[in-house]
Amino acid sequence: MRSATRETRRVSHSGIMERSGQRNVNGACGLSNQREAQHGAQETVNESESTIAAQADVLGDGISSVELIQVMGSDEMIAAAARVSYAKDTSPMPVNPLSERGQSNAKLIRYMIDHEHGSPFEHTLITFRVTAPLFVVQEMLRHRIGVSFNQQSGRFTEFKPEFYTPKVFRQQATKNKQSSEGEVKYAGLTRNVYQMANLAAYESYQSLLRLGVCREQARGVLPHCTYTSLYITFNVRSLMHFLDLRLSPDAQWEIMQYAREFARHFEQFFPLTHRAWMEKRLAEDGG
Repeated sequence: MRSATRETRRVSHSGIMERSGQRNVNGACGLSNQREAQHGAQETVNESESTIAAQADVLGDGISSVELIQVMGSDEMIAAAARVSYAKDTSPMPVNPLSERGQSNAKLIRYMIDHEHGSPFEHTLITFRVTAPLFVVQEMLRHRIGVSFNQQSGRFTEFKPEFYTPKVFRQQATKNKQSSEGEVKYAGLTRNVYQMANLAAYESYQSLLRLGVCREQARGVLPHCTYTSLYITFNVRSLMHFLDLRLSPDAQWEIMQYAREFARHFEQFFPLTHRAWMEKRLAEDGG
């Protein structure tokens, strides 16, 4: 992800969102630093006042976006939820990661991930507001356990003429029937055909609306690359499963870009869990 300067909001020790001015967000998610992120069991923001962070244009077309809305929980909360099984000290209070308790949390989290003890990771929430093509959203909606969605309705609202146009048109993969590879030969002609089809579809959509056809039926002519917006909330267990699938080498490139942005925020707010998850992935990949 390229480096950019954005106006962000910082999480204070009281859990209140505060303006932090300009920050470099390369590798830091443009939010509070790791220590600040461990404070507070719940961090929310009132949208009418401002957003937590500037939107990330993950597909690079000026339309796509991922915006972090809220985070609830922490690595300490995950460890505390696990320790309650043994009637141990279950305080989720933030600790220094280098302290004895902090190292104990890291060891416990790594053990749970290695042995697939998942329920303690469910005592967390992370919410994003996403703007994505319909075909990407369709892929996201396949994740149903531990994930909640609310999507823009084509019955209540009229879709804008906003369509995703790939910068590179890929060929169908020869071995993997659901994947792609390389580039098509006639990129310019391909782009013209693609964009003309989108324009014709939207003109048909508008014509149907002018003829009195209801929105819920008129939308049927819109292409899968039409942009829509939604809220998506994961618990950390479901987020790790999502990332396992959508960051795999055979995942579609477009949804992979959204997964990478989700992962950046995951690392920011749950650094111990993210590190353990990454270490397991690397071990499984032989890295």
